[in-house]
Amino acid sequence: MTASHDMTASNGMTASNDMTGASDMTATNSTTAPSSPGPLPTLLSGRFPITDVGPSVHGGRRPAAAAVGEAIPVRATCIREGHDSLGVHVVLRQPGGGEHSRVRMSPTGDGLDGWTAMIRPDAMGDWTFDIEAWSDPWGTWEHRAAIKIPAGIDTELEFEEGALLLERAAAAGGMPTPPASRELLLAAARTMRTRSLPVPVRLSASTDPRIAAVLSAYPI
Repeated sequence: MTASHDMTASNGMTASNDMTGASDMTATNSTTAPSSPGPLPTLLSGRFPITDVGPSVHGGRRPAAAAVGEAIPVRATCIREGHDSLGVHVVLRQPGGGEHSRVRMSPTGDGLDGWTAMIRPDAMGDWTFDIEAWSDPWGTWEHRAAIKIPAGIDTELEFEEGALLLERAAAAGGMPTPPASRELLLAAARTMRTRSLPVPVRLSASTDPRIAAVLSAYPI
């Protein structure tokens, strides 16, 4: 499925081979670093503002340094209005610009709207990464359903809304959902609608870790 990218912030880094003799923390390929500091990146703002993107050197005017294969912690502050859930990815791009990997970021849990993830460049050159933030309807439903369904509030309405979201994910175009994953989503939707089953069984169908993995890779 295709995620709606309401906001994108980017930052640069340089990966180098630690065979140069420098330590892993400081190994850089000096031929790829700019000869003079560039302009500060434009502050991006919009529906989901993204700020404080890191790693960052001199406010983003120089690339951060990393060794080939080094795990690099990425951070960002991503904000949205209201109480709905937010989804955030970091997209690592190869020196040629192609997408290398896409990692779901996790909240830092400090109450300051921070998000973090790890990326790992695996070749020398100038790498970049993007931070993408979007509205997460499944996360919003999960949070609400975990409160309302056990309390017996709008139970059938909540199950129906959750089932519709899973069907929407299974039918989405763009980034294709693998057939096995699509059937997993549809089977969970059917279970959630089966009123003859106990409510805890129906709710547990939505909390299957495999569903979380599919919707993390292919957001609604």
